[in-house]
Amino acid sequence: MPLHGEGSRGSERGVSGVSAGGESAPVGRGRATLLCGDAMDAGVSDACTGALEGGDSVLWVSYTRSPDDCFDQLPGLAADRKAAVDVGGGTRSAAATGGGGGGAGGDVSVADPNDLTGIGIAVTDQLSEGAHVCFDSVTTMLQYVETKRAYTFLNSLLGHLWNANATAHFHFNPEAHDPQTVAAVTSLFDARIDVDGEGRTRR
Repeated sequence: MPLHGEGSRGSERGVSGVSAGGESAPVGRGRATLLCGDAMDAGVSDACTGALEGGDSVLWVSYTRSPDDCFDQLPGLAADRKAAVDVGGGTRSAAATGGGGGGAGGDVSVADPNDLTGIGIAVTDQLSEGAHVCFDSVTTMLQYVETKRAYTFLNSLLGHLWNANATAHFHFNPEAHDPQTVAAVTSLFDARIDVDGEGRTRR
């Protein structure tokens, strides 16, 4: 299915790949990648960190981790280049410097994970041009909203990320969903990277 209803942009963004030895190739600028695997797998965490490293600014959208945990993932990145949208956390991060936009630092707490509009506004407020973005996770989001609503939200969010020239990866565990849901979610993204005990493969 074409992304954002404007025709496929995969060829414009380039294709991220995997080397013959199973090691990851860099995710290209402006890419939207579905990072698939068990959240408890160390390989998933390593792949996530690798995708975020090198970004001038990083935005985490997390249902599963506190903003402090997210910020600690990249200790070498200046605090004012980190931002987080804390979905359902209900608390402010001690590391936050306020809710200023543009990814200048701080986190936005969204109390209700069902409020996709509020989450979208928070992401837009925190998103800076060319940011690296981690969305953790689509699987958790689908515990709160039905697939149709999630699909519409993700389609819109990906459009905002594209316009901001962001590089984004979205965590997803296909084993937790039926084949129809997996197919619908996968269709939104330029690439899918699967992480398992044998390494990483793309399809």
